[in-house]
Amino acid sequence: MFTALKQVLADLTLYGGPADGYFDNYSIQKVDLETGELLFFWNVLAHVDPEDSMLPASSAASSHNIWDCFHVNSVEEGRTIHFS
Repeated sequence: MFTALKQVLADLTLYGGPADGYFDNYSIQKVDLETGELLFFWNVLAHVDPEDSMLPASSAASSHNIWDCFHVNSVEEGRTIHFS
C-alpha cells in the first residue's frame, strides 16, 4: 500500500485561489506486486470537498499555483484502513 500524488489543473477562484491553479490530488493505492493488479484505490478529490480544507486556496499563489488542500502523510493497513 502506498500514497501517490497527481496535480490536477483547476480554476481555484471558487475557493479564493488563482484561475490557473492546480489541486494536489493525493491517492492511496494497494497493488498486488506479483501481478500488478490494482486492489484498492482512493483519492482525496473524489471523497472530500475542497471547501473543507484548513489551508486557504490563496496559499497556491506562493507555491506555483498548486493548492495542497488536503495532505496525505501516511496510510496504515489493519482491519480497517486508517488515513492520516
